[in-house]
Amino acid sequence: MFFVFNHKEGNVRRFFLLAVAVMVSFAAAGCSTVPIAKDGAIVGINAMADTQLFVRMAEKALPVVVSVQVRYGGQPQEETIEVPTDPGGKDIPSTPPFGGPGQSPFNVPEDPLQPPRGGVGGGSGFIISADGYVVTNNHVVNDASEIKVFVGEKSYEAKVIGTDPPTDIAVIKIEGTSFPTVPMGDSGALKVGEWVMAVGSPFGLNHSVTVGIVSAKGRRGVTGEAYDDFIQTDASINPGNSGGPLINTKGEVIGMNTAIIGGGERGGNVGIGFSVPINMIKEALPQLKETGSITRGWLGIMFQPVTPELMKLFKLETNSGAVVKEAIKDGPAEKAGIKREDVVLSFNGVPIASSEDFPKLVASVRPGTSVPVEIWRNGKKETMSVTIEKRDPSISSRTPNPRRR
Repeated sequence: MFFVFNHKEGNVRRFFLLAVAVMVSFAAAGCSTVPIAKDGAIVGINAMADTQLFVRMAEKALPVVVSVQVRYGGQPQEETIEVPTDPGGKDIPSTPPFGGPGQSPFNVPEDPLQPPRGGVGGGSGFIISADGYVVTNNHVVNDASEIKVFVGEKSYEAKVIGTDPPTDIAVIKIEGTSFPTVPMGDSGALKVGEWVMAVGSPFGLNHSVTVGIVSAKGRRGVTGEAYDDFIQTDASINPGNSGGPLINTKGEVIGMNTAIIGGGERGGNVGIGFSVPINMIKEALPQLKETGSITRGWLGIMFQPVTPELMKLFKLETNSGAVVKEAIKDGPAEKAGIKREDVVLSFNGVPIASSEDFPKLVASVRPGTSVPVEIWRNGKKETMSVTIEKRDPSISSRTPNPRRR
């Protein structure tokens, strides 16, 4: 029974009926049976009433999640690296991981093309095929002179098969024929608010699981790369989780844990983590396994969004599109006649709703393909045919990111 004393009226109000109603509601929620779909996903509203949900998710994920321990070549530097992932949870180094004072707030390297690092480090990964292909982050294995993968208590030497710094995806390989695997889901079908589980080796503590929800989708500007398209989650992700999977309630991988906004001297979790969508990984896998890298189309322009001021200046009808700041000399765009201050309205038949989508549209076109590019010039529309060329991997795809420092 709840009592609330009302000083103004000088009497005691009894909320007995309200208290009983609340208790009955809680009891009903705790005892209710939550419908479970045949595929194992929760279909009821009150997922927390299913006390075995997270247990099932962990049971499906843990056998395929690996610890990745790396030795880097080159001379030791002041820059710190990911925490070593000793399977026993030992030998955690005293140096702070990414996110310490004076470093980026995101738990990723400042530059994927950084010089060789000295010392050891590591992260996590997950097995995608019975013959030993493992997905992890590029920043975990970049510049590695030696890679060791722990599957349970057993260790394997691994070799790098393919890497893609702009998306921070890497594929490595261990020898074997009967490794457990995990199904890859559809990150495009993921909804904000869904339960997810992050699995990995934070601070060297292997086979750790944390749960949370999908906080947001399509997060850009996280690492400064043009291809950023992260899933944001509040499932606890810490240094050492890099490369580990983000799991949905079906036990499917829907993302790869990659970056965090760090807090404190050790750069730990503050409830904001980022995962590469699994659909992006699935798209990259064939090329990474076959050629070791990703071939992207290149248009050869520098551009900026259409601001209200530019919209007025160029007499545009909407703020859609991308304003050309520079057509790179001898690049595909310049060869086709595209000039500074042209506004790209559509590319290959797809309207440029946001300038942030533009790089991915260009990158998806196979080099050597001629595509129509619609532009706005001198108050009218024109269409030009541009033959897309291969992007030089050494050209940075980073965009200005004020949140990186």
